[in-house]
Amino acid sequence: MPVAIALLAAGCSGPTSQQSVQPTPTANRNKAATPAVPPPNPSVNILAQAAKAVDSQGNALNPASTFSTKDQKIYIVVKLKNAKKNDVVSIVRYYKGKFLKANSLRVASDKLQNAVFKFSKPTGYPKGDYLVKVFYNNKALTSVAYTVQ
Repeated sequence: MPVAIALLAAGCSGPTSQQSVQPTPTANRNKAATPAVPPPNPSVNILAQAAKAVDSQGNALNPASTFSTKDQKIYIVVKLKNAKKNDVVSIVRYYKGKFLKANSLRVASDKLQNAVFKFSKPTGYPKGDYLVKVFYNNKALTSVAYTVQ
């Protein structure tokens, strides 16, 4: 059975704002226009993990809740069950309780099993506590916390 994954890469240079943001079509200002978000999908199941790497199918390798300041990549893997085409998976990241960045991706296929958000920072990440809130069609479903030491 073929496995579908989606990958979104985003750089991070540290806290950029102190506002609290919910993912909406205007939350991702990197895109010119974002289509409207479908209504919530009550049958979707989501599991989110932070990881140091992912395999070719988007599964988390080395899931972790603690990272080193030397780690240059951090992945947030959102495992999906019953996702529907055109639904939207969004994450909002916080560093030390302050808004850091919001990212979204549109589900391209009903067969999508993993939505992967990749964050790269060549100099590594600052020490502290991070929180990632996961939304599905703008409905908060879960969160994942990790620490950089």
